[in-house]
Formats: sequence, structure tokens, C-alpha cells
Amino acid sequence: FHGPSLELQAIINLIVPPRSARVAILGGGGMGKTSLARAVLHYPSVVAEQPPTMHVCMSCLSYTLGCFTTNPLETGFLGPELLNRHQAIIHSKPVLLVLDNLETPWEPTTSRTKVEDFLALLAGIDHVSLIITMRGAQRPDKVSWTYPFLPPLQPLSEEAAMQTFLDIAGDFHEPASVNELLKLTDCMPLAIELVSNMAMDYEDCPRILQKWDTERTALISAGVNKSSSLDISITLSLASPRLKAVPDAKVLLSILAVLPDGISNDDLLQSKLPIHHPWACKSGLLSTCLAYTVAKGRLKALSPIRDHMLQNFPPSLDALLLLQHHFHAVLDVYTKYLGSM
Repeated sequence: FHGPSLELQAIINLIVPPRSARVAILGGGGMGKTSLARAVLHYPSVVAEQPPTMHVCMSCLSYTLGCFTTNPLETGFLGPELLNRHQAIIHSKPVLLVLDNLETPWEPTTSRTKVEDFLALLAGIDHVSLIITMRGAQRPDKVSWTYPFLPPLQPLSEEAAMQTFLDIAGDFHEPASVNELLKLTDCMPLAIELVSNMAMDYEDCPRILQKWDTERTALISAGVNKSSSLDISITLSLASPRLKAVPDAKVLLSILAVLPDGISNDDLLQSKLPIHHPWACKSGLLSTCLAYTVAKGRLKALSPIRDHMLQNFPPSLDALLLLQHHFHAVLDVYTKYLGSM
């Protein structure tokens, strides 16, 4: 495991008995949330406690709910009787329960309240440590999540990205080509894993780089689910109700696709882009982790997300012209008061 070691250690410190905790692992699609949860389950101190004092259940919430009742989200069957149908959860021994991909049942507003009621029920059991993985930056309500909260997962360090590549693809590739390829992934874990598998299976790095120029994220999106296709993973985030609530957030993301260094708050407001409610759009992108902020609130998107948008949802010509006009005006002011560059 070459993922976020600080976050891994933070979770371990919270959940090892006799403590119990409620931990949310958040982040954008493809940022390694499930891998981090899996690393927790295989951590030596956790494994040592498992027999006989810890029960581990690793599944998506829809499956876990299925352990209790045939269709709880539709029937509304959530209450004390639900727990009686899964004795492992109300067992007197400590329990570590990991609910993966929680956004799947939580995102629809029709089922969100029932999902949160279910989580609150689990979180109310003293000897249960609850870990969820969830796309985005928002924790479900009705649960007292254990402090300190984990921030949404960030891209891997360059060192961890390189080690991940070498573990999958081997160490016989030309280092300069590997570094160039990893730059295209912006150290996003899923993108690294997919390009590493390509390099291992049938491609050398220079050929992958050549193909990337024309195919972009489609090159590593031949899979049929979000764990094997970067495009599918990004598309799921774009389909989030949190993003659909602010339609122009997608317009803003398409503009970020042509701005590798992102956009400042001042430029966002003064450029007269065809975006209604820009602050709400920015918040929507941040809540789904499709974008992130750097110094002074500058809004940016990772390279694989920018490539996906350019391929599938490029900015309009009007938006590009307005952006060009704004930056020319900024440059004119700079030249007037500070001299030529």
C-alpha cells in the first residue's frame, strides 16, 4: 500500500480497541478510498484483534442492507428489528464495519434519510467501529463522526505514485518516460493503476504517451465499471445530484479544463463568464471533489478530469472568447502600471 500513510495511521489510532469510532473516508472518484479502507482491514494491529474480538464486514451499503432485509430502502424497514436480523452486529464483541461506496444509496434524495437513519442506528452501538467510503467531500448527517475528521483524499505524492507504478508494471521502463506518464495522471491513484496495467500488459511508456495525445482518458477507460474505467468514474461524479442542483457547475468545470493553473476568485467573478451563481457552482465542484482549491482559494481540476471534460464537454466558443478578453484586459492593466513583461 503506497497510499496516504498519514490518513491510514490516523484511522488505526481511532479504531483499535478498546476504542470505537465513526470514520468517513471521503474524496473524488479514483482517489483510493476503497484501497485505504482495505489497507485498514489488513493492518497488522487490526488483523491481530480480529480473532476472536473483531468482526469485519466489507461491502457496499446496498449489500449490507440486504443482510438485514430484502429491500429496506423501498419498504422503510429500518428499526430495532433490523438489527436483530444480523446478530454479528449486535454481538457483544467489538465489531469493525466498513461500508464501501456509500454514495450509491445515499445520493438519491428519495433514500437519503433512510440511509442516514440506518447509519445512526449502527453508530449508536458502543462496540461498533464504523468506517464508510464515500465519493465527494460531504459526510452524511445524523452520525457523530469521530474527531479529528479526515480531509478528502488528495493525489499521491510523486514518490508514492512512482512506487505504485513500479509495483504493477515492473522496473524495466525508462525512468524519464515513466515520469512523463505519471505527470499526465496528476498522481490520481486510479489513473496511475490503469496506465501501470497498460504498461505491464502490452504497451511501453513512449507508445502510451503517443496514444494519450489523441485518446486522453478514453485510453484507460476500456473497463466496464468505475474501478477499471477512468471515464466511468468521472461520469459518475458528474451525475451527482449535488452537481445537478447547480447546472452551470459543469460549465465551470469545462472552463477549468483549459486552465491548468486554475482560476482565482477575482477572475471567476470579473470575467463575465456565462455562469449563473458562480459561488454555488464552485461549491458544487468542491463538494463532489471534481475540483479543489489551492492558495488564496484558486480553483483547479486534476489533469485526468480536465482531459475528460475536453474530450466530452469542451467549453463553448463564447466562454473561451470571454475568458480571452478578460485575460487580455488583465494583461493591459499589468502592462500599464508595471511595464512590459
